[in-house]
Amino acid sequence: MKLTNTGYRIPDTGHNTIKMKKLFILLALSPVVMAFTLPGKGDKPSKSVIELLKYYKDNYEWLGKINMVYNYNGNKPGASSKKEISTNYSVDFKGTEKYLTGIKKSGYVGPKLVEKLRNHFLKCEQSFKDNPQNSGTPRGFENDFVMLNSDFMGDLNDLKNIEVKDEAIRSNASATVKI
Repeated sequence: MKLTNTGYRIPDTGHNTIKMKKLFILLALSPVVMAFTLPGKGDKPSKSVIELLKYYKDNYEWLGKINMVYNYNGNKPGASSKKEISTNYSVDFKGTEKYLTGIKKSGYVGPKLVEKLRNHFLKCEQSFKDNPQNSGTPRGFENDFVMLNSDFMGDLNDLKNIEVKDEAIRSNASATVKI
């Protein structure tokens, strides 16, 4: 089963600082909890969510090192920088594609989510052009794109204690999972 997204909205504020125990996986809120392609016989949508989180936990270290914004290192070793006079931020589209390829390898992220994230990166680039930024965390990159949070490692390290509070199949192509 792959996660696909029909109404995903990437957060652009700090209002989405959430903890795993209170995480709501809703169709229009999180890339982790989207509209799902229904699993095979007997499988539940929550299985895909949990498997994606396990994949992300196992691969976060290298995914987190991918630079997606030029002229911002965010304490990432080997961060890229444009060879220009300007030090304003701009989206490193090669980096964003590398990140998207990495999360797609999970087998649980579908093409609709990938397209939503690509559109988000395009909007971020336009925002950097319209309102140049050269300090602080780049707008649109404040939170992790899977966890929708910047402080989540404790949650990923505690996956064995995930409790599925509710899950409902909404249609033959989507479901909602509450963890």
